[in-house]
Amino acid sequence: MAASFVKPSVGKHTKPPLAADPRKKAPCRASNNPGTGGNSAAAVSSPVGRVLRAYSELTAYTCWANPALPPMKVLIVEDEPELAASLVSYLQGEQYRCEVAATFAVAEEKMLLNDYDCILLDLTLPGGDGLELLRQLQARHQADGVIITSSRNALDDRITGLQLGADDYLPKPFHLSELSARIAALVRRRHFNGSNVVLAGPLAVDLLARTVRVAGQPLPLTRSEFDLLVLLLANQRRVVMKSTIAEHLSGDLAEHFDSFEPVYTHVKNLKRKLAEAGAGDCIRTVYGLGYRFELPAA
Repeated sequence: MAASFVKPSVGKHTKPPLAADPRKKAPCRASNNPGTGGNSAAAVSSPVGRVLRAYSELTAYTCWANPALPPMKVLIVEDEPELAASLVSYLQGEQYRCEVAATFAVAEEKMLLNDYDCILLDLTLPGGDGLELLRQLQARHQADGVIITSSRNALDDRITGLQLGADDYLPKPFHLSELSARIAALVRRRHFNGSNVVLAGPLAVDLLARTVRVAGQPLPLTRSEFDLLVLLLANQRRVVMKSTIAEHLSGDLAEHFDSFEPVYTHVKNLKRKLAEAGAGDCIRTVYGLGYRFELPAA
């Protein structure tokens, strides 16, 4: 599905956006320009196509510019290379870790093998219909959040998508900043009951400010320690696998790790800091599997 990007009007008190900067507040507008589909030879051989291929096959990228939320994993199911690359670039800057699937088959495989905090789902894909992917998620009782992003704005499609379990429906064109806000709201709603401050015993974790307090006293944590703590809090009393932690902290690069030593180091340091601050032994080791956050018995 081809796309073009329309710059917002430049008012008296605004700076003109740079044409090459996809992170500006520009709506993503679908067009009917033929020959620029995501699976065309021109798209694959273009610089944007090569970048997209690198995104989807080699690694996922993370940028820490915005402290709005801990890094969350987003799957972008979009066959138009320019639009997908623009979404990746913008959401990286909003701290999301992104993966791309440009076809029905790739999306189906990724959704089967991985869990995502949010899936941005286009409906018109090479090889299949995005609504069928929703049906598969529903059949597996998979809890990934889904926002449909499609130029198919028919009422029937919107109702069907929501009935099949989608959390939101954002028709094209849309502003990237609105999309980011909807993702953030979905993640907060699913993991933390819509709250920006997570309370657990003496712990108070502010997701917006990325700060932690224990019994009212600030607890300095590194970026990775904070992200690990939030991951464990989002899965309280459930075992978080070591591989999941590695992927959460390092993205697809975790596949190339020779061991889980980085995970062991971050967990050890976080446990020590929490214990020294008076939070007790709240990170329990489940040998051979991973770790579980559980407050000590009173």
